[in-house]
Amino acid sequence: MSNYVWGTSLSHADYLQAKSFVTDVKSATRDAARKVSMDISRQTRDVIASNESLHREQMAYSASYADEPPHAKMFW
Repeated sequence: MSNYVWGTSLSHADYLQAKSFVTDVKSATRDAARKVSMDISRQTRDVIASNESLHREQMAYSASYADEPPHAKMFW
């Protein structure tokens, strides 16, 4: 004799197996989303750090460029 879950055609064992599967899939999806979010955050930090570094280099270049005589500033 099989015990069925009310409102479904599943036996209790099949219901528990399906519920376990759904729980596993949800957990894996949540973990994958968290990893992707962390990877994006890391990449964003890298881009911001790169932009800040480029800005500092550009400021240093601009400061050294300002010290040159006017005729050296022409771009030919």
